[in-house]
Amino acid sequence: MNPHLQIAAFLTSARAVLREALSPAAYRSVGACVRYPVGAVLVSYALLSFGLTATLSRLLGSRCFGEFAVVVTIAGIFRLLASFSVESGVPKFIAESAQSSPGEMRAYYAAGLATRVSGGLISLVLAAAFAGRVAARYGVPHLSGSVVACAVYLCLLSPIASFFLACLQGREQPGRWSTATLVNACLVFPAGVIGAVGFRRWGLEGLFLCIGAGWLAAALCSCLFARRAMGFTWALADRQHLGALLTFLLPLWMGELISMGTHIVLKSYLALVSGPVSVGQFEIAIALLFQVATLYQAIMIVFLPTWARLYATQQGSALLESFSRTRGVVVGMASFIGMSLALAGQWIVPLIFGRDQVGAVPAVRVMGLVMPLTFLSWVTLSTYVISNRTALSARANIVWLFIVVPAGMLLIPKLGSLGASIAFLIAYVAFNWYVLTRARPFFARLHAWTDHVASG
Repeated sequence: MNPHLQIAAFLTSARAVLREALSPAAYRSVGACVRYPVGAVLVSYALLSFGLTATLSRLLGSRCFGEFAVVVTIAGIFRLLASFSVESGVPKFIAESAQSSPGEMRAYYAAGLATRVSGGLISLVLAAAFAGRVAARYGVPHLSGSVVACAVYLCLLSPIASFFLACLQGREQPGRWSTATLVNACLVFPAGVIGAVGFRRWGLEGLFLCIGAGWLAAALCSCLFARRAMGFTWALADRQHLGALLTFLLPLWMGELISMGTHIVLKSYLALVSGPVSVGQFEIAIALLFQVATLYQAIMIVFLPTWARLYATQQGSALLESFSRTRGVVVGMASFIGMSLALAGQWIVPLIFGRDQVGAVPAVRVMGLVMPLTFLSWVTLSTYVISNRTALSARANIVWLFIVVPAGMLLIPKLGSLGASIAFLIAYVAFNWYVLTRARPFFARLHAWTDHVASG
């Protein structure tokens, strides 16, 4: 695309997003659809991500919490295989086939379940085989057992629970999805608190096993909810549907792989250069970003299957209206919360995570500026999913990778966790540029459908 056209497309998108973010009607319309899912996510993810992180930070102290973050980072290496983005594709295929072909829906469900379980088991086997060597390279060989204990839920149990929730999303049952999410949180959070309270007796390994027990109960609970929504929880995968699903998901998996790998690289570099305390500070900044991201995920639980169905039936006008309003709400929400963190981080961080973590404030301020950019790019990436252009998602993440890693390597030695957050800010500016300009053909197609209906 011509550079001048790219600039014009980017500016046009930016102006449209600003108008949408300031529209009261958009907030009323979207809020009426997502009130219960957002409420459920605020409670459940506040417990699982935000609340559990804050609890562990207070009970473990900065040094032990830093070791906890290092173990999660190492286990995340083995999760890379289990990160195959099944939950990004299964809801779309289930939503498209549920009405016209229940057999197709069952086949795609079976393909997704087989992919999720096999990927998790392979990741767990690799963790058991190589955790000791990797932990030794990080200078924490005594934590190898904790890495394996963490991998049990991080690579297998938690992804399986997420898969069953994705099935509820594909069936367009946000109420049931919300209830299951709340129940899962009520199972996992107490298990984590029990592990943190008994940390002095059981150590990190016991803490991770407690969290794993909570996720096992959550996976079983999610399975029961999925059965009530779909009428079955077991089916054999066939080669045709497995191949179709994997072909669709492969670019998304590459994006997830790049994203998770980049987080691991930056946190690993932080651990080697600045020590566990800096890793813990960056973990707090990331936890805040992804805590707010759960609101976006709750909104997408309602709208992504609907958009996939509208796109498949070429209802351009309805899709344009729904997407525009949702994009405005998402960006407006992220801007408000992000600016609150940027301006009031010196009070928010000690209040939630304890005064021992006041060193995380600079990183949190910058991550607040990252939030609206992150949300804008995520909601735009959803257009690639519903239009079967997932290869663009992989390319966008490659752009992000080639900026965030060099920037992080340059800034971390001098600035520590703050440098890692600044690298995120720089990379997401470029990421948005790429995503917004490449989304232009999608919106042109929707306008063409709308004009065709109007002229007919």
